[in-house]
Amino acid sequence: MKAQTRPLVLATPPELLAHASPQDRARVDAVLDNILPVSLRAEGLHSDSAVGKHLAPSPLESIRTTTLVTSARDDRYRTYASARYTAGRIPGVEFLEFDDGGQNWFGHHDEMRAAIVELLLPSARP
Repeated sequence: MKAQTRPLVLATPPELLAHASPQDRARVDAVLDNILPVSLRAEGLHSDSAVGKHLAPSPLESIRTTTLVTSARDDRYRTYASARYTAGRIPGVEFLEFDDGGQNWFGHHDEMRAAIVELLLPSARP
């Protein structure tokens, strides 16, 4: 796959991939290896789109477990507003937000990993 196609598939600004670390490039390759060819997922993607158009608000305020919500403002799937909405309604939520990084949080891998480890293994907290 051409380098310029990768960010389109990953909903990530192309300039981020151009300057990505070797670790982030390896993650891109791994993600693409697992989702391509997208044509094999067409039925599921159409189903997700159809269901997503008719979602009713969920009672997010009733969630009573440790919750991590993440998003980057430049995610080309436009998840940031929804993530911010969700984080604003779950009590005690941790909202990890980035200005950049795209759908795959380029440049923020260590922060993401630390937040996930802290969520899953609270005894590992300093």
